[in-house]
Amino acid sequence: MSKRSTVSTNFATYATTSGVSINNSSSSDSGQGSSVKSNTQLMYWRRAKQQYMTTIRNNPNPSLDDRVFIVNNLGHSLLHLFGQNYRGSASGYTPPLLNFVDSSHYNCGYSLESEDSLLFSHLQDLNDYFNDISKHLDQSKHEKALSLTKSKIEEFMETTKRVWIWYGNHCYKNQIPPDQLVEFRDTFCILKKHLHMS
Repeated sequence: MSKRSTVSTNFATYATTSGVSINNSSSSDSGQGSSVKSNTQLMYWRRAKQQYMTTIRNNPNPSLDDRVFIVNNLGHSLLHLFGQNYRGSASGYTPPLLNFVDSSHYNCGYSLESEDSLLFSHLQDLNDYFNDISKHLDQSKHEKALSLTKSKIEEFMETTKRVWIWYGNHCYKNQIPPDQLVEFRDTFCILKKHLHMS
């Protein structure tokens, strides 16, 4: 099976509500093994979306904990989406998030930066917050954490959704089946060009 066909199969499996079946012998009383469900990347996306809908969308002043929680889940959603399909070194090393959308690192040859520089710029911003405050938040980063506004959260929600769809378009050659888009129908904002973009 080629690398691209492997990725296509994985996206189709992981982006459904049923998840992927894996053999887990420890969960079987008979010792024969059993099939369990695993769909962590979609789980993280759903958690972020649910938190946004319940604590952010209609709240002009959401708590910092809620905002950081959403960024954390968005970052992990993308890490798991790409990481599940990574065919890297035998050492088990998993590259940083941005490396997964760079064809020089990701072995499927996709490059978000060259295909959609606007979306890549927003992903860089999300990755910056994900690494700085959702993973290693301390007093020195408190000011940056407070800059995580409601509009910034909506930008990150839209960014994550569109990266999922960008990746899905590669898997399905721009013809994603409708059932694969059920979780990605909401529009959170219109992504605008960053001032630092040339």
